Amino acid sequence: MEQIGCGCSRRVYKLNDDTVIKIPYNQYGLTQAQEEYDTYQVKKYQPYLAEILNYDEDTGEIQMELLEDCGFLLKKDAIENNIFPDYILDLIDAQTVQVGKDKNGNIKIFDYGSEHVPSEVVRNYTKEQKDELKRYPLRKFKL
Repeated sequence: MEQIGCGCSRRVYKLNDDTVIKIPYNQYGLTQAQEEYDTYQVKKYQPYLAEILNYDEDTGEIQMELLEDCGFLLKKDAIENNIFPDYILDLIDAQTVQVGKDKNGNIKIFDYGSEHVPSEVVRNYTKEQKDELKRYPLRKFKL
């Protein structure tokens, strides 16, 4: 599997042209996975979120619709440009959302687990984890 992303608690791999798998590597990743799964179960949110295809509650692995990565979008820009309804943006506790385009060109959020990273998670990063995060820099979404 080709690794295509890495965050504070999960690595993302491309399974095929339609699907990614997010694999937690710490307890916080398990929490994020559960939050994403729970959030996706709310029908009115689904059109704005990358589709969850499969979730393994034991391992925290999530198979999700592969989106074309468009970078991060400032919440204030999303509000000003009416890209998402307010109730979607209220789900995200950071000032940015990571967005991508689906095969129909719809903009969706693909990382909607909790964005607030506990300081102890960051403090416990190894040098290898810090180096890995640098390989996947974020870029700003162009409106």
